[in-house]
Amino acid sequence: MFRSAVLTMLVTFGAMAVMSFSKATAQDEDFHALGVNVTGQTSPGYYLIGEACSDSFAILDNAGRYMYRAPLETRSNLSAYKNKWITYFTSEVGQTMYIRRNIDLEFIDTLRSSPPYVSDFHEIRIVSDSSYYVLGREIVILDLSSTVPGGRRDVQVVSAVIEERTFSGNTLFLWRSIEHIPVTDASETIDLTASAIDYIHINSIAVASDGNLLLSCRHLSEVIKVNRATGEIMWRLGGSDSKNNQFTFLNDTKDGYVGFSFQHSAAETADGTLLLFDNGNTKPTAESRAVEYQLDEVAKTATRVWEYKPSPPMYANNMGNVQELENGNVLIGYGSGSTNVVAHEVDRDGVVQAQITNNEEANFSAYRVLKCELYMTGVFRRITAPVTYPSRETIPQRTCRPTSHGWMHRHQLLLNDTPMSPISSHMAKALHAELSRCDGRFDLSI
Repeated sequence: MFRSAVLTMLVTFGAMAVMSFSKATAQDEDFHALGVNVTGQTSPGYYLIGEACSDSFAILDNAGRYMYRAPLETRSNLSAYKNKWITYFTSEVGQTMYIRRNIDLEFIDTLRSSPPYVSDFHEIRIVSDSSYYVLGREIVILDLSSTVPGGRRDVQVVSAVIEERTFSGNTLFLWRSIEHIPVTDASETIDLTASAIDYIHINSIAVASDGNLLLSCRHLSEVIKVNRATGEIMWRLGGSDSKNNQFTFLNDTKDGYVGFSFQHSAAETADGTLLLFDNGNTKPTAESRAVEYQLDEVAKTATRVWEYKPSPPMYANNMGNVQELENGNVLIGYGSGSTNVVAHEVDRDGVVQAQITNNEEANFSAYRVLKCELYMTGVFRRITAPVTYPSRETIPQRTCRPTSHGWMHRHQLLLNDTPMSPISSHMAKALHAELSRCDGRFDLSI
């Protein structure tokens, strides 16, 4: 499977080192002792691990150092949007919401589900400079006594609510799971005779290239595609314990189980495939993996085109994530399974390029491990053909050429683990001039 060639270089400008934090600097002892071992070509950026400290912010560099440390309120699900904002979930003030801050950690606003819905910590996704998707929930009282053997008459059902909202507070899109998916579609492992039922448990929202939504529905063992214009379900893809899977898996069966189970973090890749973290809760063999499928949405077939299983095997009963990075690597966070190994960054050949480890005796779990380009700047050009650019004082001669796997390794002008290295305006201009000579899309981060 061909992947578009991308050359990636990251530059951090010295001016970015000045940050106007209003609070005292967070202390070293506040952060979990995590280590980073780089063994190959990592994608540029910093590792963003919200649980590294429950009430402070920092990003982890390739040398395992916490950068830009500053106190924050108690929060979870820390994420970044471009090089502009960070968001995180909090309920410290008695309400559930997301906080949006700029890269100086100055407060901008709160983001939340519209009343009467309650914001859910599992997902917020900023999709433009003016809007975001947020996962919410509502409690619906249902009578299941006639549809479920042993079912109750007054069951509290947790229904998922997906909204696209503007930063000014307008709701552009609203989708309620209970209107489209019945409670009885839940996996057989979900007790439908209980007094309270979390029947769908959506844990990720992603926007596909056609503008429609991909939702990871953990308690269905399904990824579903929702039409952004109408709210109708376009298709449902699920493993063996899915009750309404519409696809045939052509090559993904193990121990009699087909497909994925109780997954997290489903999203479309740059090549249009589906990438997700397969927790594997309901499989005969308890182990987790990252897996990628090529979907034929007309013929309704799913072909596994890539997977990564750590050795020795790891099992995340809950949490976990995958993220496709700019250079084609995949970052895999092991959630509750990360007693020692917290995350791997691997290439498409399955070779580990970096490993994040927990260096403490106590267990450590991260909801998501992400990579971000906060406090970095870059220009992006796509390489469409081999091209040679001339030598300059600061840049050795290089030929931009796709590798056999389609991805260019980056040529580091400044090391990722020295984010404060100064760069002159002359060098910056030279870099931009050189990159403009290469046709297409470069991912240059200095």
